[in-house]
Amino acid sequence: MRVVMTARSVTKPVLALAEGAKRIEDGEYTHRVAVAQKDELGSLAAAFNTMADGIAEREEQIKHQAYHDRLTGLPNRECLHIELEKAIMNSPSVAISPILLMLNLNRFKAINGVLGLRTGDRLLKLVGERLGSFVAERSMTFHLGGDNFVLLFPEGHGVEHAVDIALKVLAGFEEPFLVEGSPISLDARIGIAVSPVHGTDTETLIKFVDIAAHLAKESADNFTVYSSQLDKHVPRQLTMLGELRHAIEHGDLELYYQPKVNFTEGRITGVESLVRWNHPQHGLVPPDDFIPLAEQTGLIKPLTRWALKTAFAQKETFHQNGLEIQVAVNLSARNLQDEQLPRYVAELLQVHKIDPASMILEITESAIMVDPERSMRVIKQLDGLGVNISIDDFGTGFSSLGYLQRLPVDELKIDKSFVTHMDKNSNDVVIVRSIIELAHNLGLKVTAEGIETLEIYTMLEQLGCDRGQGYLMSKPLTVTQFNQWLRDSKLGSTPEVL
Repeated sequence: MRVVMTARSVTKPVLALAEGAKRIEDGEYTHRVAVAQKDELGSLAAAFNTMADGIAEREEQIKHQAYHDRLTGLPNRECLHIELEKAIMNSPSVAISPILLMLNLNRFKAINGVLGLRTGDRLLKLVGERLGSFVAERSMTFHLGGDNFVLLFPEGHGVEHAVDIALKVLAGFEEPFLVEGSPISLDARIGIAVSPVHGTDTETLIKFVDIAAHLAKESADNFTVYSSQLDKHVPRQLTMLGELRHAIEHGDLELYYQPKVNFTEGRITGVESLVRWNHPQHGLVPPDDFIPLAEQTGLIKPLTRWALKTAFAQKETFHQNGLEIQVAVNLSARNLQDEQLPRYVAELLQVHKIDPASMILEITESAIMVDPERSMRVIKQLDGLGVNISIDDFGTGFSSLGYLQRLPVDELKIDKSFVTHMDKNSNDVVIVRSIIELAHNLGLKVTAEGIETLEIYTMLEQLGCDRGQGYLMSKPLTVTQFNQWLRDSKLGSTPEVL
């Protein structure tokens, strides 16, 4: 009898532990293993419960990070899609339905550049806090990255109600933001979209509020309610979308190359490749007209792969002709979410048999911050192939030095907004000097964009900048034009001083 009781006293808690393990396997972390004994099995049960609590806490942290912006702590774009979908589904009537307000900060990039990244980050946090004061119960504030915020009111009362809210938000921005005791004024621009007037699904509403926010930049009222009549770009964009897809598939695009000059050697040591689209009817289409369209529609993946394939092939040709220079290709935020990209780059390296270090992949700060963890995985895999990684437009984004230290970066590119007026703006000189010193202290190279005068070239050279590009040396060129430039320019083959 004693043996049976002993067996039960062991079997019951063991079964309880086994059941607890099965529940954790099924994703249920709140279940507690109830073992009252104070022997080894009791200690094991206590440790098991502690472990379950730890797993549950980590799961909550991971879930929170997936749906919240790291800088402001506000819900992010993914969370907006989920909450807007809920609001549309739970809308009780046409009269009580969701309102979306998208807000952009006017001139924020310039303010961020002059006052520094820390101040810019602090401002964004304060903006998020102030916007939170405008939302009622069940309403939410989202930070989509950069200076882009969204307010969602699940139980709105039509367009007039939305306009009233927008006017209150704009009035709230009349009071300056205090950062370390200094008042900083910000202007807001607001786009408005209302369900079901402007759309009855998530994608449509977000698309239309984005269009309205873009149109609000030119509005005297500082806000715009979406209207298909106001949006003159949609028909042309739809047409252009089909034409761009055709251009990618049939090789109607072209890569131009802008020389990068080494300040120490006084000669070209690299080029940046830039996609150009020579439309049969519209002529040369500005990249700002079709690159964002490609990013919004998913065409950016085939477009980038075409650019990579073309640039790698051109690098092989340069090498065969005895020209040993680095070739840079730009990647977008969408590309950094493509975990198949490193494999594609590896295939190109194998096909063209070129030195990986002779290729540079340029990415922007803001692109990294869309999904930092996934971006870092992709970047680290690319770095593992031996290609160089460059942070483009450095100084205009919102990343932290913590991310910069963790990324396998080889180069920082100073945005042209800090370079173009260096000869007239002492603040720009301070920013450029600081970036150069920061980069060199981290063991990174620095390239300056937007060099248009000899005076600025000389200033950058004296500040210790490694390389520069801009219209002073050359605009972006076709392959034929670039070959002619190499023959004619003092910077082409032999070391010369500009």
